[in-house]
Amino acid sequence: MGKSLAGKELGQGITQRKDGRYQARFTNRFGKRQTIYAKTLNEIRQRLRNEQYEDEKNLNVVSSDMSRKDTRRILIDMYNKAIDADLVLKNIPMQVNTVVNKDSNSEEPRVLTLEETDIFLEAAQHYRYFNTFSLALETGMRIGDDHVIIRLKLDKPSKYAGLG
Repeated sequence: MGKSLAGKELGQGITQRKDGRYQARFTNRFGKRQTIYAKTLNEIRQRLRNEQYEDEKNLNVVSSDMSRKDTRRILIDMYNKAIDADLVLKNIPMQVNTVVNKDSNSEEPRVLTLEETDIFLEAAQHYRYFNTFSLALETGMRIGDDHVIIRLKLDKPSKYAGLG
């Protein structure tokens, strides 16, 4: 809680400067500190409420000069809003590593050929997770997306599932 020059409590994030003006600080949805100023206590409280409301309702805007870190912050914010709306269960972008491995010796991942995919799916037909394997191979999902795959329902069953 901030205090005025006379020692009066002003509220969270609000302080009075030595020149008599009031200053309010808050952290926006991207984790950056925002500071606003006003001449009166009522004006600073109103401006603080308005700024926080505007920050909360703003759309996430992506521009070409954004860094990976900025993009990650936007994704985290979007997932937080989706969690609040009960659309997703957890915030996946919080687990994403944005550091790029600059090892020049790293190889491109090997992709299965159509023949290898057919052989794999024929061998996996009688396994419990056959539909999961089929969906992953047909859509290009990665191993780390398995928690998403398990929750999905197939709209168009695969020819390998024996239903299409």
